[in-house]
Amino acid sequence: MVAFVIIAVAVVAVVAVALGAVGAVSAELSNTPAPVVLDLTHEVDWIAQRLPDESAARLSLDEVKQILYWHLEYVGYQGATDDPDLIADFANVGVEMPDVEVPVAKFDDATDYVVERALTSGDEIGSLDAVVVLNLHTEYLGLLGALGPQATDDDVKDA
Repeated sequence: MVAFVIIAVAVVAVVAVALGAVGAVSAELSNTPAPVVLDLTHEVDWIAQRLPDESAARLSLDEVKQILYWHLEYVGYQGATDDPDLIADFANVGVEMPDVEVPVAKFDDATDYVVERALTSGDEIGSLDAVVVLNLHTEYLGLLGALGPQATDDDVKDA
């Protein structure tokens, strides 16, 4: 009979500890934001639906995707990625990743980079269309919560 009481107390103690652990982890996870996943196919469709008629008439979905790739490429060049595959791609083309603590990708510089790539690519992507897509891309990233806080002048000066 004593053994039965000891076993029952042990079972109750184990169940109580397990329920406490599950409760603590559940509470912690409920306060943790879901990870942001950039789905390029969804983003291309989202942008295509919001393009002005003039840009929509000139750009194919592949060209929109190319503009997005160039922008992400620029952001990666600024050190704003820890994706080992992307870093390896940059290394293969001779791009050294900057060693910065807080990467700052300046929008105007990114726009210049993308427009230059568009004009020299041989595709018929105009600079205005590239800027329109970049503005929509930035809006999309903001809606996802993927953008950090606006950089201050001190942040930009140090970058």
